[in-house]
Amino acid sequence: MPTSRFTAEEIVRLRGAYEVACSVCAAFGEEIQDLKQENYSLNHHLGLRKQIIDILIKQGGQEWEEKVERATLQAENATLKEQVRHLEHAGAQEGYDVEQALGKALHYPLLYPHVSKVDDGTVCVGEHVPATIAQEAANKIVAMEQRLTQAQAELAALRKGKR
Repeated sequence: MPTSRFTAEEIVRLRGAYEVACSVCAAFGEEIQDLKQENYSLNHHLGLRKQIIDILIKQGGQEWEEKVERATLQAENATLKEQVRHLEHAGAQEGYDVEQALGKALHYPLLYPHVSKVDDGTVCVGEHVPATIAQEAANKIVAMEQRLTQAQAELAALRKGKR
């Protein structure tokens, strides 16, 4: 009779990792919605600024138009740089959270196992990125589901044989 490569505890932990990954994806979706709202507000603000600039240009002539254009481009550049920094940070934090959640569920080693004052539960994921860890978790979940199906079939056969 074949034996399962996974214990019931491992199956429960990996299912937990799968649920964590799903909740992280949901949180990421909420972050995207927040960013869309911020983008709408920014576009509205830029539209109002453009209207004001058009009025000033009509009153000030060519020289004023060049100064306003230069200042506008500098302001828009600064705004875009800030948005890029925000998105980079949000994406990096999201990736880190996914790596840590899945790494813990997959029993990756602790980053500081021998220093109790530093041990905050951070796991060492090495060269992995969220996608590779998620693939590893998905592969284990599929394998566990197959083993579970096999174990259920074996149990059914045993029960049938006892009748």
